[in-house]
Amino acid sequence: MEAAKQEIEATGSKGFVFPLDVANPEEVEAAAQAVEENLGPIDVWINNAMTSVFSPVKEMNAEEFKRVTKVTYLGYVYGTLSALKRMLPRDRGVIVQVGSALAYRGIPLQAAYCGAKHAIQGFMDSLRCELLHDHSNVRVTMVQMPALNTPQFSWVKSRLPNKPQPVPPIMIAPSFTSDGQRLKRSWEIK
Repeated sequence: MEAAKQEIEATGSKGFVFPLDVANPEEVEAAAQAVEENLGPIDVWINNAMTSVFSPVKEMNAEEFKRVTKVTYLGYVYGTLSALKRMLPRDRGVIVQVGSALAYRGIPLQAAYCGAKHAIQGFMDSLRCELLHDHSNVRVTMVQMPALNTPQFSWVKSRLPNKPQPVPPIMIAPSFTSDGQRLKRSWEIK
């Protein structure tokens, strides 16, 4: 986050870092308040948080499902509620949900994550209809990402016998050095 802040500040803009647990609605609300106090009105809100467990359902426990759901689904709900609280009175703003192709197709060994992404899609469909009904100028969208080779495959809890990877074809995200310099010039497909 500090590297992203430095990159933003290098362009002459102001950056702000506020670490929090998106599964805690009070922390999300405090972050939104701090952002507006430090940077001004929020015009664009992007929800992009996830966790998962690579495991057969029969080997998972309730706490694992609960944590994945709280971060990957409710984190988006809490963020959206905080954004709406600020955007609706101003009648402007954009909320972006970073989704997954798995919002439409469940796959083996990712039941908790797929369920959470399906939930976000249903939440967004409902919210979009309500905003349209109210003639609101607040806009929402969900970007469904393909299989990306991101760092999650090295830190997500896994019960798999081999190193996990996305379902092919795999988009390999560009790599960056610690100072934000891009190592690869473009997206690659494996």
